[in-house]
Amino acid sequence: MLRNIDADPLVDRTFTWPGDSSAVPLRQVLHSLGSCGLFTREGRPLRVSLTSEAKHVLDDAGTTYLIAVLHAHVRFFGEILESIGEGLTCGDLNRIASDTYGLGWKTLVQVRRRLYWMHAAGMVESWTNG
Repeated sequence: MLRNIDADPLVDRTFTWPGDSSAVPLRQVLHSLGSCGLFTREGRPLRVSLTSEAKHVLDDAGTTYLIAVLHAHVRFFGEILESIGEGLTCGDLNRIASDTYGLGWKTLVQVRRRLYWMHAAGMVESWTNG
């Protein structure tokens, strides 16, 4: 995604994830990432620019550096790793986010999003019994 944005910074276009055949609006992808420390929005027509951290990731800084950037910019990201222990449900993690960090999320979407990112980085595993 970072390479794609670096090559074409226009927001109002489609984006296709590597290995996927269906395109999605880049605006939607950027919205799901929020203020993650990897890009900034600017200008008209709206464009995104990579931050110096994102450029460092592209220069082969590695997954650990990417995770560190996300931890620095995304609330309850690294804190999930500290909280997870031997395993918790998304509901358990959502309660910790609320009780310990004051995040009043009404659904599990935010917790799941963070866990998906961590899973993609090989930092967590998930199990389900159905």
